[in-house]
Amino acid sequence: MEEWNVYPYVGVGEIEFGMSPEEVSKLIGPVVSREERSNLRGLEPSYARYYKGLATEFRELPVKKKPVVSFRDSRAELLDFTPSAKSLRVGDIHLFKGGRGAVVDALMNVSEIVYKDREGFKFLDLGITLSSKDHYRDNPNIGVFARGHFDHLIERGLSENVGQMVRGAYCGVST
Repeated sequence: MEEWNVYPYVGVGEIEFGMSPEEVSKLIGPVVSREERSNLRGLEPSYARYYKGLATEFRELPVKKKPVVSFRDSRAELLDFTPSAKSLRVGDIHLFKGGRGAVVDALMNVSEIVYKDREGFKFLDLGITLSSKDHYRDNPNIGVFARGHFDHLIERGLSENVGQMVRGAYCGVST
């Protein structure tokens, strides 16, 4: 079984944020499909997702043990894991064991800066995102993100009152 240890704002396992698609491919295998996205939640046109899997569209990805790696400006910025990555963990917390509620509780016990909106939780000091209950049933992925990746969404959510800080304060750039 492959070990996937989260290192907040550094990466997961041997994959580090800021790596190029070629560097990531050397670690997890070749890109099977690539989808350019010109307006993914307000990100610039150079944002693309590279998929390690058999499907060509994000919503049709099969269950797999490798992460979906998202790049912006050809640098790794977000790693999405499915439950098949059973060994995904941050410290002593196994992120796919015990169900979503147990994982939220465990992360709440160690995280000091937590944002929540209708899409789910963002544990800002850990660089981990977890889908809301409704979304989690259909898409039980856990994301690990680079510093600043969700800042634009958090700022907009706070200013439009569709998101809230559950713990700690948001200071403009994910810490």
